[in-house]
Amino acid sequence: AQTEGLASTSWQLVQIHNADGTSVRPDDPNKYTLTFEADGSLVARLNCNRGHGTWKSTAPGQIELGTMAVTLAACLPPSLDTRMAKDLGAVHSYAIEDGHLRLNLSTGGSYEFVPLPKGLADTAWQLLEIRTADGTMLHPEDPAKYTVAFEADGSVIVRLDCNRGHGTWKSASKGQIELGPLALTRMMCLHPALSDRMAKDWSSLHAYAIDGGRLRLTLSEGEYYEFKPFAQAEESR
Repeated sequence: AQTEGLASTSWQLVQIHNADGTSVRPDDPNKYTLTFEADGSLVARLNCNRGHGTWKSTAPGQIELGTMAVTLAACLPPSLDTRMAKDLGAVHSYAIEDGHLRLNLSTGGSYEFVPLPKGLADTAWQLLEIRTADGTMLHPEDPAKYTVAFEADGSVIVRLDCNRGHGTWKSASKGQIELGPLALTRMMCLHPALSDRMAKDWSSLHAYAIDGGRLRLTLSEGEYYEFKPFAQAEESR
């Protein structure tokens, strides 16, 4: 497994791998989260409780978690808060592989996390597919030709095949999005191109969801655009 830095990352629990080969899944992954702050502090959500501690990594793949101060509310069952608070003190190494974080316990077993979903600010995406009203799925010949970048200042930058554009975006509540008109170049892209369709649909996209690392922008019931993360540096390839 490849290891990389944990600073300024947030994760939610998807599975506990027991030493005997069995596993346990939380009823809601978002109830069990860890945030590794760049200043060495560690913030945890343990169901109805909250925890604060420290972390440090002196070598790739190695990690040491300090004693955590945890609130003592009685969470409704089923709850993994007590177990997780105890096990965090036994974490001695970590690995990040295929986007999953694994915290290994000195007592055997491990905790498996995925990145905590965040808002759209400072994210970039490339198109995977379009679902139309009749259920047809349209796929771009090259996903990297159709990209959307949501800037933290409320601006949005798009690539629609051979055209480039910019506009605005805002989200007044979680899951809702409002996209302003696009200022778009008017090149005639080679067939088959989805640029005209995407430009036409743009202002009708009204809701979003990020799940499993994918972004879905919804037009209406049953109609949507689905994207995967895009590293903007790839555009120069």
